[in-house]
Amino acid sequence: MAHKRVQCWLLWLVVDVVYVGMFLWLGMYVTAALYAVFIGLAVYGWQQWRLALAQQSAPDTAAQAPCAS
Repeated sequence: MAHKRVQCWLLWLVVDVVYVGMFLWLGMYVTAALYAVFIGLAVYGWQQWRLALAQQSAPDTAAQAPCAS
């Protein structure tokens, strides 16, 4: 996560979905609910990182605008 790789968020989503299923199967409903919250956090984090990367890679249109004299 320290290297800011967006693909890590997808890995967290997959792992959390697997854990929710596993905990439901084991009857650990509170823990499954906790991991469902983790899924929501991972989706939110993934979206935020994707937006941040898009803003970083987009050309700065204000800097390219011609100066009006």
